[in-house]
Amino acid sequence: MALILLAEDDVHLRAVMAMWLRKQGHQVLEATHGQEAMEMLQSQAVDLLVTDINMPYLRGTELVAWWRLEKKARQPAVMFSSNDTPPAMVERMQRFGVFWYPKPIPPSRLVQLVQEALASGPVVEDTWSTMTFSEWSAGESAPEERK
Repeated sequence: MALILLAEDDVHLRAVMAMWLRKQGHQVLEATHGQEAMEMLQSQAVDLLVTDINMPYLRGTELVAWWRLEKKARQPAVMFSSNDTPPAMVERMQRFGVFWYPKPIPPSRLVQLVQEALASGPVVEDTWSTMTFSEWSAGESAPEERK
């Protein structure tokens, strides 16, 4: 099955999500926040990134932007958030080939989203390939403001 990096700062939610993904036969790497996930992605290629949006040190949106723009990653990503996500941000995520779902995310929906994302194949470059990191994360607070 797939190698998945799961970035979620809530220890209990991360444990439950990892358990469900492992039950589906996936290998799961776990990161406690966005900066840790970034460090893991610098040395480890994964088939899928599953990340929360709101995390300390580095938001999920910033993580995906870095992964796409700096690492040139074309693997799919799944993102979720417990807060209301503005439609403009959802649109940006879709341009980056991200599957989005609001929290709470039922285990059956998580499994379904992961299957859909993995089946979607590599992300095709769109106009986002010319975006800068600052354009991607426009309007978001800086990572150090969220520590």
